Amino acid sequence: MAMFDLLARRARVTPHRPALEDLDSGAVYTYEQFNEQASRFAAAALEHWQLSPG
Repeated sequence: MAMFDLLARRARVTPHRPALEDLDSGAVYTYEQFNEQASRFAAAALEHWQLSPG
């Protein structure tokens, strides 16, 4: 199972649980937020660099 698959699964199981904390700003990101950002990045990478999934 790939890292992004684990992130998506964790976002489904515990979406509101903290996933990351920015130690400089104190901002906390949930698994749901982190997964959303990862999905946006993947979509942008596919479009910008003409990458294919996998």
